[in-house]
Amino acid sequence: MDSKSKTIYQLKGKNIVVNVLENGNVHSIVDGNTMINTYLGNTLDNNINNIFILIDEENESYFDTLINKNNLSSVSIGEAIHYFGKVKDVEYDIIFSVIDDTFIYTVNLKPLKKGLKVKLFYGM
Repeated sequence: MDSKSKTIYQLKGKNIVVNVLENGNVHSIVDGNTMINTYLGNTLDNNINNIFILIDEENESYFDTLINKNNLSSVSIGEAIHYFGKVKDVEYDIIFSVIDDTFIYTVNLKPLKKGLKVKLFYGM
């Protein structure tokens, strides 16, 4: 791990450990002796796993990532990671937590305009 990528917190399950960097990015997900992710996260790039948003409004569509340094307004790390941000006309907060040996995202969306159709996708 380079000096710019400091793990400051670990989210722990029974066997799974999620190593989190100072900016809220996931560095690695480890189950026992097996690393789940094949790419080590860092503080320069966006998160290694992400929730993607597709916003449809009348004749226009917009696609972006939610856990993205350009969209996030703040990140709080404790027993979970709490991300706050805004993309286009949607404010959101995301809670990333580890329960037993499962990592879970809880996403809350607040559309700022009527008539928006929003779809979410997860990818790693």
